[in-house]
Order: sequence, then C-alpha cells, then structure tokens
Amino acid sequence: MRPGGASFEWALLIPVAGALVNAFRDTMTRRLARTETSVAILFWSAVIVTVANATTAPIWEPVPASAAGWFIFVGLLNTGAHFLLIEGYRLAEAALVAPVRYTGLIWAVVLGYVVWGNLPDTWVLVGAAVIVASGVYMIRAESRVRVGSAPAVEGLPRPMKP
Repeated sequence: MRPGGASFEWALLIPVAGALVNAFRDTMTRRLARTETSVAILFWSAVIVTVANATTAPIWEPVPASAAGWFIFVGLLNTGAHFLLIEGYRLAEAALVAPVRYTGLIWAVVLGYVVWGNLPDTWVLVGAAVIVASGVYMIRAESRVRVGSAPAVEGLPRPMKP
C-alpha cells in the first residue's frame, strides 16, 4: 500500500494483517518464553499456523512437486529461525531482539534482485527507513529505561520486564 495509491483492494490488507499477527506472535512468544520451553512454544505455534492455513486450503492452487520441495525447505528454515527467535526473546531484551529481524529488509532486497531482477523504488526505501528508524528509537528508549536498574548477574541474562 502506498500513500496516494490509485485504487484500494481488500487484498492489500493481507500484509497488514500479517504484520499484526506477527507482532502478536512476538509479544506472546516473549511472555511465554518466561515459563514454557522453546520446543513447546514452537510446537503450539506450528499447530496454530497449520490450523489457520488449513482454513484457506480450498482456495489453494496445486503446486508441482519441485515447488512442494521448496515449500518444505523454507518451512524447515522458518522453523529454525522461529526457534532462535524464541531463544532470543528468552535471553535478551525485546528491544534488542526485534530490530535484528529488520535484516529481513536487506535479504528481501538482495533476493528480490537476484531472483527477479527487481530493485525497490523510492516508496519502499522510505518505508524501510521508517521501520529501521523505529527500531533504533526502541533500542535507545530501552537503554534509557535500563539506566538505574539493577545490573545483570555475571553469566545470566538481565531479568525481563513484564
């Protein structure tokens, strides 16, 4: 979606919904990481995603076997990434973990160019700059909040704030 776009289509809200669900998942992951194991969180996340995706299965197009192999490969990579994200939220402040995810912007540009020969336009770069600036702001705000709090015990992660 772009400011001043020519027309609005409901399908444009799908990425917005995805971002909201992603933010909710990250918030819940951070909270659950205090009491649940990473494997349990990963398992139940997979169950929820599978059930949610199954509701849209009737509108899916069949894919060739080679594409199915890529879906499995990407699913395995995503599983590993989600496990590491859970561990990151368990061991570090959310304000330090969340901006690391913004490296996805760099990967999207690189892979978009390598795979499709596509480079982002001005609006995409402006949007990415807003996202990166918000991450930097969060890190700075979190570091100001930590000033004056109890220091972390050597070898143990700093306690997370609720």
